[in-house]
Amino acid sequence: MKNLSFTPIVVPPALSGLDSDGLANLYDLVIKFGTDIPGVAQRRLCHPTAGSPCVRATSGKRHDIIVSRRPDGVRFEDAWVVHLLDLSGSFVAWQRGVALDEVRSLIDETDALMARNGHVHPRTRERLRVGNGEVGIRRKHAVDEVFNERGLIIPPFPGMDVEALRQMFDRPEEVATLRGTTRSGLVRRRDVFFLLWDGHPLGQTILEWSVSGRPDIRGAEDPAVRRIVRMVWDVLSGRDIED
Repeated sequence: MKNLSFTPIVVPPALSGLDSDGLANLYDLVIKFGTDIPGVAQRRLCHPTAGSPCVRATSGKRHDIIVSRRPDGVRFEDAWVVHLLDLSGSFVAWQRGVALDEVRSLIDETDALMARNGHVHPRTRERLRVGNGEVGIRRKHAVDEVFNERGLIIPPFPGMDVEALRQMFDRPEEVATLRGTTRSGLVRRRDVFFLLWDGHPLGQTILEWSVSGRPDIRGAEDPAVRRIVRMVWDVLSGRDIED
């Protein structure tokens, strides 16, 4: 679904690829993770490297976005001005020479940083708004709230280690790390059994035997059976799960 409030009326060729979803995502990033600008209803987010993009966003009824290489904004004669279809006169002022990819990198790097500090919901990916000076505050997410679906696998954020994501939870010992060639991420430890035997005809029986500690597992000569048994014991012993 398109974000109609951020629909650009005319996009200059140099900004080809700029669309309503991208602008809405950028606006949300700055409003949630930026710092307040004194005296105006705006927040600002800048890349720490000098000369890298800074983005300002107006909060309230208007959705103005200003992209520049300076924290204090850009002169209109040095920018592409794109008007938005939101009936309030909102616009985007984008300094000439700032590439779309630079701003996309700003988004990805900021999301990864804020996720490590607990400001992004690990399942819904919703950004949790922070106030000035709160960037370093680590928030813990409730295991019961996030893993509310049986067998849910949460992939890591781009640029974020899975273990760092696991430590975001209030009870990280209940979260297992799944590392594999086809799927990687976090699972609730008690759900691993469901994930392993699902789709394998012998899986459920094998898991029951494994949990009970019975050594006489029939079919252990089957590589697939041995693989499942090994994964089960990895989970029970608290090790990472190698898929």
